Parts: sequence; structure tokens; C-alpha cells
Amino acid sequence: VVELHATTSDQLLAILVNPVTISILLTLGMMGMIMEFWTAGWGVPGTIGILALSLFFYGQIVGNDASKASIVLFLIGIILLGVEFFVIPGFGLVGAGGIIAILLSILTALGVDFFDISKTSHKLSQAAIILLISLSVTIVSVIIFSKYIRKTKAFTKFTLKDSKIKETSHVEQMALQD
Repeated sequence: VVELHATTSDQLLAILVNPVTISILLTLGMMGMIMEFWTAGWGVPGTIGILALSLFFYGQIVGNDASKASIVLFLIGIILLGVEFFVIPGFGLVGAGGIIAILLSILTALGVDFFDISKTSHKLSQAAIILLISLSVTIVSVIIFSKYIRKTKAFTKFTLKDSKIKETSHVEQMALQD
């Protein structure tokens, strides 16, 4: 009889593929990316979001043998959303395609095979529950953040409260210069 003992990396992968951990990582990833769009430049929320999503995809690819195509699909979704935000004004097909690509990449990483759904239907229901929980927590957190946290003293230290620029018309400015 040979006893096998889990290595540290096996224990880490077991944590990363736990459904609760997956939900937490997806929620942190989505919240981090949304909060990063609200702030100028790159900061802590975006870094946390990228790390959480990286841990999610790492755990799914190494621990659950998910396809690496899920990462490619996720990056395509991010690129499409970037094009929608920065190049094409408004929200249309490109943005919707980006959101769909991101959702499909997450479902694919969770083991759903859309080409043979009959073999992975049990994984589809589990993946849908995980995704629904993550999206719900993200939406509630973003609503709370946008309503309450923005009014706190700690958050106002990061924002410009009063503008030093006085708005005057060009006629008034000419009069002030004379």
C-alpha cells in the first residue's frame, strides 16, 4: 500500500478550485475592474482585480484542466470592452460582444463545453450558480460603493472637492485683465 500525501501546491489548487473561493475570486476580479474604471490611472482596485482573475484562471486551468482558450476568450472580451469605452461612443454590439465573451470565457473555464453540452450539463448548472452569486454580490457591492462609500471622509481624500477654477465668460476675463 502506497500512501499519497498532498503537496503544498495540491493543497493550494484544492483551495483555488473550491466553489466558494471561485465565487470570491470572480467577485473581487469584477469589482476591481469596475472600480478601476471609476478612478483615473491604474491603482489598487485594478491590481486586485487582475490578481483575482489570474488566480481564478490559474486554478481552473491547472486544477480542473480547463482550456487555455478561455483566457484568450476573456482577453478578447476585455479588448472589445476597451474598444467600446475608448474608441466607439455609446454602448452597442461591440460592448455586448465583450460582455458575452467574458461570460463565456468564465463558463468555459469552469468546465462547460458548449460543443457537447450533454456531457457538461452538470457543470453548466454549477457554473451558472457560481456566476450568478458572483454577479449578484458584485452588483450589490457596486451599488453600496457608489451610494455610501463615496460620501465617507476617507474616500473624499482621494477626490477633488472644490475647484479652484472660477468659471467666467471671456468678456468678464477681458474686463479683469484691463
